[in-house]
Amino acid sequence: MTLELFWGSGSPYGWRVLLALEYKGADYVSHQLQFSTRDHKKADYLKINPRGRLPALRDGDFILTESLAMLVYVDEKFPDPPLFPGGAQERARIWEMISFCSSYFEPAANWVVGAIRKGLFDSRRERVLRAIEDAHGELGILEEALARRPWLACDHLSAADLTYYPYLEFMLRMAGREAAKGLPLGLSPFGARYPRLAAWRERMRAIPGYER
Repeated sequence: MTLELFWGSGSPYGWRVLLALEYKGADYVSHQLQFSTRDHKKADYLKINPRGRLPALRDGDFILTESLAMLVYVDEKFPDPPLFPGGAQERARIWEMISFCSSYFEPAANWVVGAIRKGLFDSRRERVLRAIEDAHGELGILEEALARRPWLACDHLSAADLTYYPYLEFMLRMAGREAAKGLPLGLSPFGARYPRLAAWRERMRAIPGYER
């Protein structure tokens, strides 16, 4: 049975699964839904995910609706190259980095993105400034991790890299918008402040299947 991925452009959660499938060279069917026409809230899709959220992964009668679970499933179904390589300690480190992303980086990045997209800076200035500080704190930790190894969690690309990369790119793309001009984001030029992360971004863009 061929895998089917339902995703929406601009979602870092769908992007991480797309990266995993392409990196694996997996055979799958891509269903791109449009947020602008609320395809994810229509009856046909709600049969797949009653919450009306993207992405969703379907393998016959088996359906997953959380991107991290999808990474595990894709890795089990297509073992090479592995997304959770190594022994117990290495895999634990990968999961720790994934947890750091979900618990610390994503919430901060969401506030930064919201400040740009929804014009929250003036009304929630203190909260947004704290989020910017938190985001830089997390980026600094990643920068230090890359001083010890070429990838975020180990010596090989892993699920940790696929988890962080789309969210970082999402934030940086929003930071490049006209609405972000004048905001004290401290994200440009990115490579001057975070040279190792900038080099890691280039390595991510060079992985098999990235351009697809």
